[in-house]
Amino acid sequence: MSKISLKHSGGNVVSLNSPTNAPGAADVAFKLPNADGSAGQFMKTDGSGNLSFDAAGGGKVLKTKTITKTNTYTNGSAGTHDVTGLSLTMDAPASADSKYLVIAMVNGVTAHGHYNRFLLHGTTTGILLQGDAAGSRARGLSADLYEGQNSHSFMTQTLVVLDDPDTTATQTYKVQVVVRSGTGVYINRGNLDQDGSNILRSASTLTVMEIQD
Repeated sequence: MSKISLKHSGGNVVSLNSPTNAPGAADVAFKLPNADGSAGQFMKTDGSGNLSFDAAGGGKVLKTKTITKTNTYTNGSAGTHDVTGLSLTMDAPASADSKYLVIAMVNGVTAHGHYNRFLLHGTTTGILLQGDAAGSRARGLSADLYEGQNSHSFMTQTLVVLDDPDTTATQTYKVQVVVRSGTGVYINRGNLDQDGSNILRSASTLTVMEIQD
């Protein structure tokens, strides 16, 4: 078995060895590329012995950030509001090709039998996803946060959106709540929150992943 040996000035040798088993019916020749590739690239073959450098294939997660909200949030003002503690800013993306998988798990309820809803918001895209406009109907991403009066319970909403801002600008993602006039929204607690071992406090999370195809 032949090999090519490169000896370092310190005395150790790096070797390029022929394969363990003999090639098939013909000799095998590999043609090296004319120049070095870029950082992070790998060497590939075209199946005919020609080698070149290329970016790694397949989708990959480049970065992940997550935030957890364990305290409560209450808002009784009509309008769209950022939920305190459920916002995070990603580092500058690797390229404009990066997409962001935004996942929020929010525990909440509305007060006294009224309807309110959640949204996800990004710096470039704005509201990430909501239902089509249809007359005077409300638009949102989550199901309505409806709960009857005098209830201690609340519901878990899971919000998942893939955002493609197509930019190298830094992105901030946040959970928002839309409150109707004369109502209120409670996060990580029920609308009745007396002290007792049968009364639950919960936690909510926001996770964002920078991904590339």
